[in-house]
Amino acid sequence: MQKELDKPVGITPEIQAYIDGLVQNISQQYESRIAEMWEQFRLAQAKRYLPQSEKFPAQGCLFNEAESLTDTGPSDDEPEMETVTYTRKRGRKPINPDLPREVIE
Repeated sequence: MQKELDKPVGITPEIQAYIDGLVQNISQQYESRIAEMWEQFRLAQAKRYLPQSEKFPAQGCLFNEAESLTDTGPSDDEPEMETVTYTRKRGRKPINPDLPREVIE
């Protein structure tokens, strides 16, 4: 329930029409923003609380790109073998020989 405001005395109809236009424009902007925020809220709630499933009717055709790219048939080329050009370091790093040692038997 909105209370109608008393219109001030001495305002020309042109000014009143301009003010009414501004009020209507602002109210439309607020209504559209509120509707947008409600939609964002509904989407966030749905994303959070609805069951998460990856099932949908056209799921079977999702990963057919590889099959469509390899329509040329089998090739006679052998796969290239990669060679390892490095060696892994194994074991612990030796203790510094300058450290004093004490042998306990």
